[in-house]
Amino acid sequence: MKDINLKFETLQIPETEYTLIDFWFSRCRPCLEEMPKWIALYERYNSNGLNIISISTDKTENVKTYWQKRVIEKKIPWKNYLDENGVFAFKEKIFSFPTNYLLNNKGEVIQKNIAPEELEKLLINSYKIKTYFDDYVRQPQVPISVFKKD
Repeated sequence: MKDINLKFETLQIPETEYTLIDFWFSRCRPCLEEMPKWIALYERYNSNGLNIISISTDKTENVKTYWQKRVIEKKIPWKNYLDENGVFAFKEKIFSFPTNYLLNNKGEVIQKNIAPEELEKLLINSYKIKTYFDDYVRQPQVPISVFKKD
C-alpha cells in the first residue's frame, strides 16, 4: 500500500491493546461525518493503548484532489494508507463504507463495524478492569506456621 506521500509501505499492525482498522474513501459522507468521533477517541485513548489505521480506497483520479487533502484538512493524526482503487478491499469483500475492524493485542479481529460510542464503552470498561488490577495491592502472605500452635 502507499502512505500519504504515495510511497509504497508495508502495512504494520502496531503492538497495542486495541487497533481499529478503518476502511474509507475521501468522498464518503458517512466516513467523513464519523471521522471527528474517531479523532476524539484517538486523542483520548491513544496513550492508553488504542491505535487507529486508516485505509482509503480512493480511485486514482481522487488521490491528490481529495484523499491527501482530506487527511490534512481533517487533521487525521494516525497512519493513513492508500489502497488505490480499492483492490485490497475488493479482495477482502469490503463493499460498504465505512467498514472497520477492531483488533486485540494479538492481532485478532474482535469486532467488525464497531461504532465510536461502542468502542468508547469497551475502552472504558477495559481500562477500568486494567486499572483495578494495576492498582490492586496484594497483601503480604503470612506463613502458615504463624497460625500453628505448639
